[in-house]
Amino acid sequence: MSNILCYENSLVDVLVDGEPLRVNYIRCSPLARLKTKGTVVLLHDFFRTSYQFRHVLDLFAMGGYITISPDLPGKHVGSQQRTNDAMEVATVAESLNGMLEKIGVRQPVHLVGCGFGASIASIFATRYPKLVASVVRGTGSSKAGMQNMLSLSSSLTKQERLQAFTQYLRLKDRKTFDLSDQGIEEYAEAHVDPTMLLSMQKLCRDLGRDDSTLAPTTEKLAQAPVPNLALETLPEEEPEHVALSVLSFVNRHVSQAKSNVSADPSSSRKQATKESRL
Repeated sequence: MSNILCYENSLVDVLVDGEPLRVNYIRCSPLARLKTKGTVVLLHDFFRTSYQFRHVLDLFAMGGYITISPDLPGKHVGSQQRTNDAMEVATVAESLNGMLEKIGVRQPVHLVGCGFGASIASIFATRYPKLVASVVRGTGSSKAGMQNMLSLSSSLTKQERLQAFTQYLRLKDRKTFDLSDQGIEEYAEAHVDPTMLLSMQKLCRDLGRDDSTLAPTTEKLAQAPVPNLALETLPEEEPEHVALSVLSFVNRHVSQAKSNVSADPSSSRKQATKESRL
């Protein structure tokens, strides 16, 4: 990562249904001399962590956007896991809302999700449409990957679960995503905690009812009138292409939004009043 940008790796505590939940996130900010265009939130795939976006954080920030990549609940050694039940899809979306509010992100954000993250982005846009400027959806986890997750037993020892998941990553994902040993270790360690495993299995079953690939359906996003873009390429495969595609899309939307405000004086006044209150 570039040393000319501002990086922050932090934990934030949020309340979800009245219960505390800790979320780890990375924030990369543009240079102070650059005018910030907005905020891009990167949501990782089912079998990933924020590490998935390691190659594009700089690119989005250098494009003028504050870039935030959270570890979705349960995906980080410093994160807290709910103790009374397994994680639900709605809980993940609510935790994202709590995180953005807690760290002071008040303007609508551009959501970029892969697979599971794309589903969460769609659900979040449906629940909180006023908080979302646009959604970019990338492909991700497969049905085979879901079955692999469901087959792991929480009764196995940590070493047995670690070995099983590492083998899956080495066989399936090393060639596809050019994973290094560090990457495989990063992802495997995030999936071997028994409580986390149960939560991931529940999420796997919930999302699998609608779509076996964990990709969001068009119908879900249709409920939220926000601009959206579908990408076939993942950030591990072609980070420059992904970054340029997303930046082109969000820049175009930002320009259109500004044009619409400029064309409507009443909207300009309303926006100025809203921003003065933030």
